[in-house]
Amino acid sequence: MPNYVKNRLVINGTPEQVKEVFDKFNTHIPAKLHTSYTGSVICKEIDNSNYNVGWFNLKTGMFERRNAEPVLGLPDGWEFEIQQPIDHFPDFNKVKPQPENIFNGDLGREEEEMCKREGRPTWYDWNRENWGTKWNCSECKQESHNTFVFTTAWQGVPNLILEISKAFPELQFEYEFADEDTGSNCASFVVLGGDLTDSYFPESGTKEAYELSFKLRPNIAEEYNLVDGNYEYIDSDED
Repeated sequence: MPNYVKNRLVINGTPEQVKEVFDKFNTHIPAKLHTSYTGSVICKEIDNSNYNVGWFNLKTGMFERRNAEPVLGLPDGWEFEIQQPIDHFPDFNKVKPQPENIFNGDLGREEEEMCKREGRPTWYDWNRENWGTKWNCSECKQESHNTFVFTTAWQGVPNLILEISKAFPELQFEYEFADEDTGSNCASFVVLGGDLTDSYFPESGTKEAYELSFKLRPNIAEEYNLVDGNYEYIDSDED
């Protein structure tokens, strides 16, 4: 599993300008049935006291759950699980689109050799080189009318923020990120006209790096004490 990085983007402009940026680089994903990798619809009991899961096959009409015989139809007391609609901003594939011939499937030795023979980029190599991270962002949320947070794998994406800025050179963008490894791999930037006007890279393990991590993940600040000018993790096992 990768380290996950919390990102925050502030767009300094009028509400109309912020909406224009949002609309250009957002992908709205409507509500849909939550399905498993096999295509079956994930189901849950309506009674939330116990979170029991089942699977409904839309083609056969059969319902299955662990340690029980399959039955035809959805039993009483069960419902389909719905994935709520989300706004995926910023959608990296709108900031810097993947090429049409990219290979987006599971990557093994055979697939990598095939891509080399055919001259096709793989999603893994292309994404890292062009986006700076393995995958598109996730856990996208809007904190205020001009502030957006999202999650990336391993790294922040300052180069993509520069691309967004190039499309709206009159607006100032404030961008910062921090690794889930508290006090490391964090930075902040100010971007205008597609150029960095300010950047800040606190050294890992310093007081400044910890405080930038706390800014993005304020709930973890209570797990640390300031001791002799720097932060130390509070070990709950210690007396």
